[in-house]
Amino acid sequence: MGYSVQDAIDVFGAENVSALGLIPGGYEEIVGADRTRGGQDLLGAAQVLSALQAGGPGTNAIPAPAGLQRPALAARPLTRMNESQVPIVVFGTTGQTPSATIQLMQHFRPEKLVVIEQLNNNTINNPSQFQVLTGAFVGAQNMFPTAPGVGSGIHCGAFGINSLGTGIMWSTAKPAIVITLQVNFLQTGTFWGTMYGKTLA
Repeated sequence: MGYSVQDAIDVFGAENVSALGLIPGGYEEIVGADRTRGGQDLLGAAQVLSALQAGGPGTNAIPAPAGLQRPALAARPLTRMNESQVPIVVFGTTGQTPSATIQLMQHFRPEKLVVIEQLNNNTINNPSQFQVLTGAFVGAQNMFPTAPGVGSGIHCGAFGINSLGTGIMWSTAKPAIVITLQVNFLQTGTFWGTMYGKTLA
């Protein structure tokens, strides 16, 4: 499935997409910062072009170049934007709150977290029964609206593989930025997390 340039801007932000050279020349000028003026300008340009082609009053009809018959912005695929998943794993003993970290080599926007719990006796729980997500950071930015802590944590049972409506929309991690999850262990075991999202190569 191809993605449009606008899709990439919505997910990663215009600054990141532009820096990677994924925005065709002049796109920012057409779309504009608020994305409203651009639509009007593009519509106006299409009307002028149509009048010229039709030979309207006071115009000299001109043939439309092939490239202008179908605006490139409408169907330009962005093949460097991909659905991806990254592992994030950490072991902890009863009462501990260790940090699970991953360092990305690409721009990554998390959209869903799935957690499978493996206890020290090799019992595997899906959904998790004995782990609590107490903090989530992209770089130094807190992804929780509350201060990190066990009292404000989210039980990892909410992130089961079959859970619906548990999407996340955390900030985009740029290359070399670390994503950190703080996990409190109610019993000794391993937090096996998979974070799904979108990457830019």
